[in-house]
Amino acid sequence: QTSAREELRRLASIAGIAVHNTRLYRLATVDGLTGLYVRRFFERRYAEEAARCRRSALAMSLLLVDLDDFKQVNDRFGHPVGDDVLRWMAKMLRKALRLADVPCRYGGDEFVILLPDTEPQDARLVAERLQRAIAEHVFEHDGERIQCTVSIGIAGVRCTQGEEVPDLMVAADQALYRSKATRGKGLIVIAEIEQGDDATATGRRKANPKVAATATEN
Repeated sequence: QTSAREELRRLASIAGIAVHNTRLYRLATVDGLTGLYVRRFFERRYAEEAARCRRSALAMSLLLVDLDDFKQVNDRFGHPVGDDVLRWMAKMLRKALRLADVPCRYGGDEFVILLPDTEPQDARLVAERLQRAIAEHVFEHDGERIQCTVSIGIAGVRCTQGEEVPDLMVAADQALYRSKATRGKGLIVIAEIEQGDDATATGRRKANPKVAATATEN
């Protein structure tokens, strides 16, 4: 009987440690406000997916999503309401994505979404679906309507086996910058990934800093 009690205590201790480790893992990988993955987790998954694409000649894409005029929401309604908008935004992202996709809060009002096995053209369809869903939904606070829009930069590539994956995050950031510079908000821009000047020497593709804009109006 004593041995049975000791075994129960040991199992309870192991279970407690497992629960504690699970909580620590969640704190390290999930954003406390939105419930999306954190930047560090995204960077790890991005590296894993890039290696898989290089090894197996697959496609991958990502979306960099900026919540337009978010500072105005904070300034007018206060940061608690701004937090509610960010939580709502995270919910909209999850509803628009597949289970295999990796939505992350990249910082402030920017979100990044990793789309495994996705060509850039298909990533654009995801971006358009997300943009429409957000534009059609009106966030309300104390009887006041808050209309949200997003600007999205897209970068994607299909690798040949053994080929280095270009820095899609840089390309998507350039595309998002072009989006903001073109109209200020509510625009989708796809980065054009081209062979760099050193492609012959290195065999590596890189993002052309002259982003080719493909606009989608709200």
